[in-house]
Amino acid sequence: TLSDGADIRAGAVTIAAEAGSSGTFNIGAAAGDTATAAGTLGTTDVIFGDGTGKLVFNHTNSDYALRADVRGTGTIQTLAGVTRLTGNYTDYTGSVAVDGGLLSIDTSSFTQNAFTVANEGTLRVTRSVSGATDTVTMTGGSLINTGSISGTRYGVELNGSDASAITTSGSINGGTAAIHYATCGNSLTVLTGATFGNVIDYNNTAGNTTIFGKGSFSIPVAHYLADDNTVALSGERQMAVYGNAAIGSGTINVVDAGTMASQFTSVQTVTSSIATTAADVLSVDVDRGGISSRVAMAYDDADKKNENQKAISAMVGDGLAVDAEGNLFWARAFGGASHDDYSDSSARHFGVALGADHMFGQT
Repeated sequence: TLSDGADIRAGAVTIAAEAGSSGTFNIGAAAGDTATAAGTLGTTDVIFGDGTGKLVFNHTNSDYALRADVRGTGTIQTLAGVTRLTGNYTDYTGSVAVDGGLLSIDTSSFTQNAFTVANEGTLRVTRSVSGATDTVTMTGGSLINTGSISGTRYGVELNGSDASAITTSGSINGGTAAIHYATCGNSLTVLTGATFGNVIDYNNTAGNTTIFGKGSFSIPVAHYLADDNTVALSGERQMAVYGNAAIGSGTINVVDAGTMASQFTSVQTVTSSIATTAADVLSVDVDRGGISSRVAMAYDDADKKNENQKAISAMVGDGLAVDAEGNLFWARAFGGASHDDYSDSSARHFGVALGADHMFGQT
């Protein structure tokens, strides 16, 4: 047991080295004991031997990182605290049980492992996990996915007497279904960026809630009973539309009219500023009768103009010039800013318009 700030340094740590042996390495406290502060494990390798080995995280730390590479066949279990796994697990063929606390998978090397999440546990995937028949099985607890989850049968299965909660803005995939509901009363929150490589099979279960963040979505579903489950929307302008959701290959589509309105407003604002510039140009009225030549367009500093420059500016106007033939040249800069209350975002646009005008006759 490694706890209370203690420090172990070794080239490698082996758990249950010999066949027939058993061994448990506790970070913080042993299972069944009250969680305590963790110690520091300074090693490059944690090796599960030929016996029955277990690595237990039962601590009070808010950000404990195990950076060692782990290999062999054993069990990793979390009971309390926040633990991050960042090493190489390519040669680890054991299981991971999230029975409490929060376990964050910050590596993409879990390619042949099964994860179970129980009622008091939270699994967070920031990189990727894959390779098991059912990569993540939830019997309760929470899953937060911003990375990638993939299983040969199911990416995630909901299968327990306690309600489970999934929040995803990453990808979930499975050979048979991305997510499979074996029990009722669970929740799935779909945020911007979420993708599903196969259907979400609700399996004719009831009492489930599917929550959509702001924006528009289309998720593939199967065996979804619209009358027995709930879709919760995050925006007043969102609308859910079901496409054959009760059969084996349907969709739940969420259309966000607010997003479309925001895009239209932005285009409208830019168009309005250009129209204002055009109206300003068309209203230019400079006397060109009998002019041999005038020059202007612009002078840098008004206070430093000489008397001739001041006179020309007064006759022609800023941003204008007249040549000896009476041709009028003009330049106008325009800009604007808009704020969209719906998306709480601002946009700015700028531009320059240049033109020339030739008078034919005196009309």
